[in-house]
Amino acid sequence: MKMKLTAVVLTAMMVMINSSALCSSLVSTFEEVPLSANSHMGGTGVDADGFESGSAYYDYGLNSYGFWHGFAYSNMTDMTTGNYLNDFSAYIDGAENNASGNQYCVCYTDMYAGGIPSISLTGELYDSTLDGMWITNTTYAYLTMLNGDGWSAKPFGGADGNDQDYFNLAIKGITESGENQQIIDFKLADFTFADNSLDYIISEWTWVDLSSLGDIIGVEFILTSSDNHPEYGMNTPAYFAFDNFNSSQFDVPAVPEPASILLMISGAAISLRRTKK
Repeated sequence: MKMKLTAVVLTAMMVMINSSALCSSLVSTFEEVPLSANSHMGGTGVDADGFESGSAYYDYGLNSYGFWHGFAYSNMTDMTTGNYLNDFSAYIDGAENNASGNQYCVCYTDMYAGGIPSISLTGELYDSTLDGMWITNTTYAYLTMLNGDGWSAKPFGGADGNDQDYFNLAIKGITESGENQQIIDFKLADFTFADNSLDYIISEWTWVDLSSLGDIIGVEFILTSSDNHPEYGMNTPAYFAFDNFNSSQFDVPAVPEPASILLMISGAAISLRRTKK
């Protein structure tokens, strides 16, 4: 009887572990490559084409000037430097970090390279329906929209707050057939309201539901802004940050640590002994 009870407990624990591992393997948490404090990937763990996190592959590359484009790991927290020297920091305004761990992903669209950043789904996630992702602005983009950059980019809303400005992220689903591609529009900033008190710039992790894209094999991201230069294109820095790609709106359960597992097994065994008595 004792051996059977022990086997039941161990089986239950293994099911819990395997379920948690499966859940995390389908979610991109960007924790696979540990970073030192307040740093970004900078080439570590990435080849000329990209990198993998969870069941998804992320494009990465360098343009002819040696500047990166696509996706990169980061854990940087600089919320005061609003220029291109700080293009790896997420802006979360001191809000509670709803995403897992302390690392996230930054996406940059390089208009000179001409490519659209894309995520390719792999393994069990291939040709399936996604849950969602957590999104926020980068510090560079946020502060540029808030204050302008003193050169070409202006503060959103203009001097009187009435300019109809916006910064939009189009999330485009890629299907296996190439047809019926759906798009989700998410405003990283919106100053188009008749009531200016409703104008906003995203400054915290915000969950975006991706399920309406349907069964897809990949995702593309396209950024557009109301603030554009006649020759050089968008004045708003073409960045955004995200985490927990393909996660639910609720926290993903963590995989129990070995010590926790032993405690749970001991507790279960004690409970079983008491029940037997």
